[in-house]
Amino acid sequence: MMEVGYESCLDLIIVAQSFIYFEKLILQGLINKSNRKFLAANCLIIAAKLNDVTKKEINKLIDNISNKFRFDNRKDVTLYEFPILVALEFNLIIKYENDFYFHYERLTNILERYRQNCITNNLLQEYPKISSFQRTISD
Repeated sequence: MMEVGYESCLDLIIVAQSFIYFEKLILQGLINKSNRKFLAANCLIIAAKLNDVTKKEINKLIDNISNKFRFDNRKDVTLYEFPILVALEFNLIIKYENDFYFHYERLTNILERYRQNCITNNLLQEYPKISSFQRTISD
């Protein structure tokens, strides 16, 4: 979900919210191997809709989800949206800030590591002589 949110330019708050919804479904015992991708995708869509993401951005999100999770068509993506809302009892407001901050902080750390890896990879590609020199020093 983190990668799809990043590719769709979603705010980390939305991704953190979708993780909370997904965890609630796990605690209810509704997740299994056959439906986990569908439920994760729909949790992300529900969180995006709740945070007033535009229709154009929702369509981009659905395209990214269908590509990342390898769904056959766009209808498969939103198949579980209403059953998730029923399972969550339409209670989409996050009451406990600690749950939210835990996911938000974790996602921020993951994103920071991802950016550092990208910077490191770009530097290694731009300066292959330095990287080979560093390898000989470390050996």
